[in-house]
Amino acid sequence: MTQPPPTPTTEPTAAPDPAAAATVTPDPNDAGHRPAPLSWAWVKHTVKRLGPAGPLAVMASVLPPLGGFVLLGFIKQVAPWLKSHEFVGLAIYVGGFIVLAAASLLPTYASSIVGGWTFGVKLGFPAAMLSFCAAGTLAYWINRKAAGTRVVDILKEHPKWDLVCRALIGSGFWRALLIITLVRIPPTSPFAIANFIFGTVRAPFWPYLIGTAIGMAPRTFVVVWAASQLSELNFGEMGGWWATAIGVVLMIGVVAVISAIATRTVRRMTEEEQTMHGEGEGV
Repeated sequence: MTQPPPTPTTEPTAAPDPAAAATVTPDPNDAGHRPAPLSWAWVKHTVKRLGPAGPLAVMASVLPPLGGFVLLGFIKQVAPWLKSHEFVGLAIYVGGFIVLAAASLLPTYASSIVGGWTFGVKLGFPAAMLSFCAAGTLAYWINRKAAGTRVVDILKEHPKWDLVCRALIGSGFWRALLIITLVRIPPTSPFAIANFIFGTVRAPFWPYLIGTAIGMAPRTFVVVWAASQLSELNFGEMGGWWATAIGVVLMIGVVAVISAIATRTVRRMTEEEQTMHGEGEGV
């Protein structure tokens, strides 16, 4: 009598080990494992993601004050030399500050002081403004090319930030011109950092250039004029605590105005997007 073949037995599949699963290294690019915004880990992660623009961000934040202190330390040697060489000195002044300010090596107040004391208001003011506008243009394109779309992509990961950015500089020529002009007006507004931000978020160029010229003209004129009145380079005569106070008050006022504009525009854009979304669902 033939025996029936044995029935194959299937061994039960082992359940996954929770401890082993916990050892899987998370993908740093996974949105669920990104550092909390504005934390130190997030700052390091973001600078790394900026690629070539990361070192530029550090330079724009750190180098201008250091360069300003160095220049002011040697200003009593530099300014008289430029003054004694007249138009050659003027050309060196303009060209030098274009390169140094574009590279985030000098702040604008140092250039204004040198221009005012050395060349007076008639030559110093237009020379300083030419330097700033040219340096701002050069820095804009350097930052924009270095960052590519990296900053824009990072903003898109945070819808609120992206919406605010689009509300401020992505809502037409005149809105962008107004915002950029307001940012440039306060004496305490950092030139290099503003160049970096506007370049990396790909602000429209012509509002950027015009807003830079309009916004920086008043503060540049005041510093150039004050420096031109000095018989010697004694910075104690150029203003005390009141000058700093005016700068802080202007900065607070500008931040308040920009915040109000951003809030109102973001609310309007949000309502429009919700309306469009509702209409799309109704089709």
